Amino acid sequence: MREVFDRELTVTLSMTDASGRISYADAFRLFIDAAAAHAEELGLGLYDMRAKDLFWLAVKTRVHFGERPRIGSRFILRTWPEAADKIRGNRSYQIIADGKPVVWGKTEWAILNTGTNRLVPMRGIYPPSLTFTKESASPEPFSRIDPENAVEYARYTVRSTDIDVGKHMNNVAYVRAVLGSFSSEELEALDPASIEVLYKTSCFEGEELVFSRESSAGGTDIAVTKNGEPAVMMRIKSGNAEAE
Repeated sequence: MREVFDRELTVTLSMTDASGRISYADAFRLFIDAAAAHAEELGLGLYDMRAKDLFWLAVKTRVHFGERPRIGSRFILRTWPEAADKIRGNRSYQIIADGKPVVWGKTEWAILNTGTNRLVPMRGIYPPSLTFTKESASPEPFSRIDPENAVEYARYTVRSTDIDVGKHMNNVAYVRAVLGSFSSEELEALDPASIEVLYKTSCFEGEELVFSRESSAGGTDIAVTKNGEPAVMMRIKSGNAEAE
């Protein structure tokens, strides 16, 4: 039973954006797919959990972007779980090219009992033989994201293509929708060096989401709300800010 899950992949056209590199949203997708694949190996995949009325729930995630790999290049997709506390646990991720991490991050996960709709203890969920020896790929704590003076700039209706097997909007779909609310020129100027997401409540097909934004230190904070209540909070830090 391996602590670290590795998979060698090639950057395909469908993974990339206008720059010809792995898109920001696809980095999130690759990491979630790696987590799901490793969970299957550990006996904690979707159907294993569903048999126990359990469901993996992403709470927070942060991805840092260095030199995103280009179309046709090879890379290693890597993930490993970190030791969990009572209710929540982190999982680290890396995209490795030329022997070094070029995109990396972590997600904080919890486990939902779908029968009671309550969180259940996470300690003991992993097989007893699994070790936790690797350090976090992103050791700094998650940020507090709470834009208080954000101004509405866009609206988005949740589509059928945003919905996943949990019957709600997929975690990556939020990232794709928010980034899609910027023009190519705006996104290029923003030059994301990291994107951090806090998931607060589920959204469903047909619901209208309001996107509001305000400037934060070195980037932009975005509030995604529905019916006036927070659904997702996002912080995009620019490359220039992270280099300072």
